[in-house]
Amino acid sequence: STSGLWAVRGGTREIFGIPDDQPVPGRYNINGGASPAIYRSGIGYWSVRSLSACYFGAPGDRVVPGDYDGEGYWRPAVQRPGSGLWAVWGGGRWTMDSGPSLRALPADYNGDGLDEAATFLDSSGRWKIWELTTIYFGIVGDIPATR
Repeated sequence: STSGLWAVRGGTREIFGIPDDQPVPGRYNINGGASPAIYRSGIGYWSVRSLSACYFGAPGDRVVPGDYDGEGYWRPAVQRPGSGLWAVWGGGRWTMDSGPSLRALPADYNGDGLDEAATFLDSSGRWKIWELTTIYFGIVGDIPATR
C-alpha cells in the first residue's frame, strides 16, 4: 500500500517500506516461507524484512525475483524493457526480447525447480521461455498469470 502497511489475514500487521515502494513478497528465505519485501525503483533499492537489503537495478527496470539458481530461495532480479537485459543479484545476466509492451513472467515452466525467464506479448499471444520454447497461447486483451 502507499502507507507501507503490510497485513496478513488472521496474522500480523506492520509498517515496512515507504510510500511508492513496490511490494515484491516472496520466498527469499531458505526456510521456504514468504517474506515481505520492497523495491524502491528510483534508486534500485531492495529490502527483505528481517533478512537483507541491497541496491540492484535502475529506474524503469521491472522486478522479476525468483529462484534462478536452484538454491531454494528467491534473489532480487530485474528485467530492463529497453534492452531486454535480465539480471539476477549475485548471479546470471542474459538478454532476450525487449520492448515496453512485453510482460516479464518468470516461473518454473518445466518443473525442474528453477525459474526460467519468460515474456508474453499480448498483441500476438506469444510466450517466449528462455532456452525452452516459443508458443502462441492467448488472444489480444488476455492477462497472463504465473506462479
